[in-house]
This record gives sequence, C-alpha cells and structure tokens, in this order.
Amino acid sequence: MPGEVDTLNHFTSIASSAQSVLALQYETLAGYDANNELVPAMADKWDTSTDGKVWTFHMPEGRKWSDDQPITAKDTEWTFSSIQSNDALKQANGTLVENVESVVAKDAQTLVMTLKNAQAPNPGSQLPIMPEHIWSKAADPSKFANDKDDVGSGPFVVVSYDKSAGVTMKANPNYRLGKAKVDGLIWVPYKNSDAAVQALKTGEVDVVGRLTATQFEALKDQPGITTNSGKT
Repeated sequence: MPGEVDTLNHFTSIASSAQSVLALQYETLAGYDANNELVPAMADKWDTSTDGKVWTFHMPEGRKWSDDQPITAKDTEWTFSSIQSNDALKQANGTLVENVESVVAKDAQTLVMTLKNAQAPNPGSQLPIMPEHIWSKAADPSKFANDKDDVGSGPFVVVSYDKSAGVTMKANPNYRLGKAKVDGLIWVPYKNSDAAVQALKTGEVDVVGRLTATQFEALKDQPGITTNSGKT
C-alpha cells in the first residue's frame, strides 16, 4: 500500500490509504457492485418521495456488528447527526451531509432522511456508518484513535495498527454476505508505488493496487502475477 495510514478515525482520516482500509470495515446504507450498479448494503431496500427529498431506508432485522451488537437505524442517525453538529467531525465527510436536512430513526429498522434539495446520487450510498454504541462513548469522537479491536459491519475489522508497520485486520464473522474466504489481511505501507511493486515481485506482499498504467503493463508478463484492470 503506497503511503502510511494517517489515522483510523473515519471522521478525520483523509489519506487514500486509510480510506482503503476503512472501506473494508464500515459500510454505507447502499453500495455498488462490480459493475458500478447500486445495490443494497446496510439497508436492504429504500423508498423515495415523489419530490426526491425524502428517502426511507429499511434495515433488515437480525444483522449485527462484529461484536454481536445489533445494527439499527439509530447508528445511521447518530453518524449523520454527529457530523452535522460537530465541526471537528466534518474533516473527512462534511460535504456529504451539507444537503441533508434531517436524519431520524423512526424505529430500529426504519430510517427517514430528508434532503434540502433532491439529488441524483442515493444519499445512503455516500457516508460510512459508525456503531453508535462504540463511538458515542468517546469523550471527543474526533480524537478517538480507533486503532485496535475495532467494531464494524464490513467484511474485515482492524485488530491492530501501527503507523509505520501497517494495519492488521481479521474477517468479520457477522458480515452480511458471510465470512470472508481469508482469515485476515495485513496492509503494509510503502513510501511509493514503485516500492510496493517491487515487494510484489519479490513475494513480500500478495496484492498491490493504485498502479500507474506503466506499472500495470510491466506486470502483465511477470510469472506468478495476475493483473486485474477493474472497472471505472
């Protein structure tokens, strides 16, 4: 992974390397599949008012955070409301709540989001949701390290973090799509993508992303290495 992870606090982290790690730990209400098509995530369905301003998200019963606590609409209400009411929490995703008038958990499984103006993107597909029962206990959420034994809803959760050594994650047994096929991941920081590519060639790491076109082409014919261009 090119570059260090600056912090694992999703409210304040702006480094792309950190965002890559956190994307595996925290989910949004709606997500995108490999074809960039909108699909259910933490919410399994949603309804929209005729004027496009009121979105109602439905959360399935029985889903749990990685620590076995239930996932409810209150987690989403808390996440949005915390950013709206605390300027210190706007650093990473403040722009994502600017068009949000209110977010209310009607009950444990129903969330009503009212926008100031209708928008094209599904408003549930943008902001990662934090577990209220963990983050609300922090005296100052903007300074919460969130660097070990983390709790999340995604396929992996952080076990430990060291800015220079990297991040260790384990598979989340409660992930909604089932436990991952690998037990864990280790994110190793490198000063730049050239160093990361060299580590791939020597077998020091198994996967490298965010390559330049030149690096990608150079790896195509390397024995033992499989390239995947992905989709944009």
